[in-house]
Amino acid sequence: LIILLGVVKMGRRLSFRPTWRSRLITDISPKFFIENGIGIVFLDLDNTLVTVKSRQLTCEASDWIISLVDNNIRVRIVSNNLNSRVSRLVKAIEGIDFNGLSMKPMPRQIVRYLDEFELIHDYAVMIGDGISTDILAANLSGVKSILIDPIEDKNIIGAYNRLRRSFIDIIFSSIKII
Repeated sequence: LIILLGVVKMGRRLSFRPTWRSRLITDISPKFFIENGIGIVFLDLDNTLVTVKSRQLTCEASDWIISLVDNNIRVRIVSNNLNSRVSRLVKAIEGIDFNGLSMKPMPRQIVRYLDEFELIHDYAVMIGDGISTDILAANLSGVKSILIDPIEDKNIIGAYNRLRRSFIDIIFSSIKII
């Protein structure tokens, strides 16, 4: 909390509002990123690319990531999960960078990567299913964000999940769905 307050004092907005929304990650084409000047995509792992218990990436997720790389878009996985899990899941895709134990919503991993490669923050987007983790981390680090629907909601009770999704749809109804 102290770190978050420090970031807010530095001029970053404490906002949970995504730049865009998408139902599925695979609905977002490389063309969308190119048209919007995005050259680096930060990706959440659990419930964004894979289910929480997945042991490997799906062919669709792998193909989607490869299509980004083929279009000269950098991809970096930024997960709160263990490095060993993230490494095991993305090892099949050559050249993908990742950070486990990212401590989102702290923006440290995103900002550090952008600064290390001298990348402009407007050139980046964070994609994830969590408003209080992924979207807040994006906003605190000064990058754009895309909120997607979680792949799986087994951890959330059915009626509560429907209510939560309806709430998100109402609150963010003005945000363009890709």
